[in-house]
Amino acid sequence: MATDAGEDAEPDEDGEPECAEPDGAPDLPTGPVLPADFRAWRERMGWTQEQAAAALDLSRRSIIGYEQGSQPIPRTVALACWALTVAHRR
Repeated sequence: MATDAGEDAEPDEDGEPECAEPDGAPDLPTGPVLPADFRAWRERMGWTQEQAAAALDLSRRSIIGYEQGSQPIPRTVALACWALTVAHRR
């Protein structure tokens, strides 16, 4: 992911790219979301598949498909995940 300055983000202590802006909000997603990242997001939120489906107004079947990689994760879903993350932090 790119930072506000347009440079590639440096990995944090876990080896993952740093995703926080100075105000603590995560960067907007810019590329495809990987299935493992989607599942990690759901688990960080502390949600079951059913809860994530309800929050995103999707079916549990869609959540399973995204997590298994059998369905591509639409950009609109990635943006909704971002918005839910920001709202969850406040």
